[in-house]
Amino acid sequence: DPTYLEEQTFYEESLPIIEERSSAVYAAMLRSDHAGAIKKIYGDMIFMKANVRLSTISPAVLDLLTEEASCEHAYEQHMSEATVRFDGKTILLSKVRPYLISPDRQKRRSAHRAIAAYYTQHEKKLDDLFDRLVQIRTTIAHKLTYKSFVGLGYRRMERYDYTPDMVEAFRAVIVRYVVPAATEI
Repeated sequence: DPTYLEEQTFYEESLPIIEERSSAVYAAMLRSDHAGAIKKIYGDMIFMKANVRLSTISPAVLDLLTEEASCEHAYEQHMSEATVRFDGKTILLSKVRPYLISPDRQKRRSAHRAIAAYYTQHEKKLDDLFDRLVQIRTTIAHKLTYKSFVGLGYRRMERYDYTPDMVEAFRAVIVRYVVPAATEI
């Protein structure tokens, strides 16, 4: 839909400006002489969000945020148009997924093969999109003084209650205890 694509482009180009301006509002709130009264009315969460927002955006990355949104949109557009041959007809890739849990073993196998064939056929395009996105996000993270995108990603997801290190420790426990039990079962 050309109208939708035009609106999407406008959104992608406007998002960094909106992000920067909302960050300015958060910064003003944090510096406000009325911060105590604001906390009393709205609680601490808005201040946590404000601090996170300020650590995930800066004027130095605005152009990169536009590129990131554009890259994400290109991937979403590609996947929304993805079609495969399945069950004698051409259907959207997303319509094949329910067959992955069909009680009919042959249907499940055919669905897996159709999906795998699609990804194999489009491997180069998807790899290029993913590589571009990784480069953009890594650059954004470095410009915002993060070691990698992982830390920035956690901040963007507003993870206040756990850290990447805690997730790593949790995964180690899963590998050590749950995986062997699941394998045995």
